[in-house]
Amino acid sequence: MCSSDLETLYANHKDRYHQLKSLLEYKVSMVGGILVKQEGMLRQFIQREKNAILDQFQSPKISPADVAKTTESMRQKYEPENLILLCQELIKSMRLLKLPLSNANAFGVYLKFFTMVGPFVTTNPSLEKPLLPLIDHVLMAFKTFPSIHWTIKVLDQIPIPILTIAIQRLKSHNRISQFEKRGFYSKLIKEIQSRVTRSEEHTLNSSHQIISY
Repeated sequence: MCSSDLETLYANHKDRYHQLKSLLEYKVSMVGGILVKQEGMLRQFIQREKNAILDQFQSPKISPADVAKTTESMRQKYEPENLILLCQELIKSMRLLKLPLSNANAFGVYLKFFTMVGPFVTTNPSLEKPLLPLIDHVLMAFKTFPSIHWTIKVLDQIPIPILTIAIQRLKSHNRISQFEKRGFYSKLIKEIQSRVTRSEEHTLNSSHQIISY
């Protein structure tokens, strides 16, 4: 069976494709509809995809809604293990980028990133731990915000899977060793809970379920 036959099988009969793949003597992966036969080639392909996605994150012409469409398209084209590998590479690059949250454009980069990886966190909890430094980075940026009202408006834009992790991170502030971060998280979660329970804020994304959990 040639590569084009496998690509056709993947596109139309994924179950049969995976059965056949397990019988092959050589390593193959389907990435974006393209058959990749070697591990080194797969890594190179993932790196190229990662760089293209990072460019989208940093482009002001690309919206979070555009990224959500790209994410859904990727879920249809990529094998699950390759999607996780791509997410891991994106997380590493975002951590190395260390982009300061000093303006709306910078926040937009993080929002598009969270939109991309959010759907995969729910089904792959292993992604949560490497994500925490990036979530902490965003949460600590709220110290510079003028009021809790603006903080909640920003949180409202974060996808549910990431928002859930962020709220649980705030709730577990007692486990944080850094004094400044622990104190700020304690204050922030109390302010959010107070606003939500008094119904002073109605915009926080599924706030009542997440805050009361």
